[in-house]
Amino acid sequence: TPASGSVFAGFSGGTGNATVCAASPCTFTLTQNSSVTATFNARPSTLTVNSAADAVDALPGDGICATASGVCTLRAAVQEANALPGTDTILFDGSLSGTPITLTIAGAGENAAATGDLDVSGSLIITGNGADNTIIQACNTGANPSCSGIDRVFDVMDSASLTLNSLTVRNGTVGTEPFGRSGGGIRVGLLLPWEGGTGVSSSLGLNDSRVLNNVAAGHGGGISNIGSVTVNNSVIAGNQALTIYSGGGIMNNLGGTLTVTNSTISGNTASGGGGIFNNPGSLPATITITNSTISGNTASSGGGGIYSNGGTVSVGNTIIAGNTASTSP
Repeated sequence: TPASGSVFAGFSGGTGNATVCAASPCTFTLTQNSSVTATFNARPSTLTVNSAADAVDALPGDGICATASGVCTLRAAVQEANALPGTDTILFDGSLSGTPITLTIAGAGENAAATGDLDVSGSLIITGNGADNTIIQACNTGANPSCSGIDRVFDVMDSASLTLNSLTVRNGTVGTEPFGRSGGGIRVGLLLPWEGGTGVSSSLGLNDSRVLNNVAAGHGGGISNIGSVTVNNSVIAGNQALTIYSGGGIMNNLGGTLTVTNSTISGNTASGGGGIFNNPGSLPATITITNSTISGNTASSGGGGIYSNGGTVSVGNTIIAGNTASTSP
């Protein structure tokens, strides 16, 4: 009988006493007088990344963050967390402080965190060692200043929850997506209710962190949101959205709720809504901004700082200055 909280890691035994099976359903062969042993690992309270490489987990769901070479990468940790029930926490070994983690496994459009961006399908907390020390990027501008990211950095799937603490997300690049859901750095919510999805129940918490220099050919250069996003004591800067009315820093869209507190949104560019674009469409979209600064953003059409195409925008004790647009700065 496994201990409470343990994680099934597979069967061993069967023919030749060497078969290992962790699939479901699990098929193996028994010979006379042979035996099969079920293996259970203790469920980890945290997963600690100890390698800046980009490699997949050897066996997601076995309770061990380990690639084929035995190290724990961020991608492997996310895959392991997705496969485990409940809320998981990812930390970073101190030896990685100051070493950017670069996503290198190409393959956009896959939703299991095996290629392209880091897809989050459960409840996950990722805590870095400070925004200057823990940098997660989709391409390495240190090696190639003009590089283009292999994908966005994080994709928060339908009904999933991601909290990012004390880290930087940068250099994501993504194309256009239906209904304005590109998200160059982070996408929150995948499918809308009429598509059969629950993206409006997805959430992102961004604390003491930065979202920098991401590009979306569509909407939401830094972040696109159809769920709930809370930004606290963070910076959204240098992001670009290239399509019409697109939200350079953040696209709050179609049912999205955005709360910004003690944060800075600056230096972002878009056709409309250089800093933030609020677009309710057929669903409500609500923004609350408190004790923050929205400055230096640029829109080639309307809303250098904020463009609201309806919905509700509440602003208190906030500086909105130095933004530029052809109309309605």
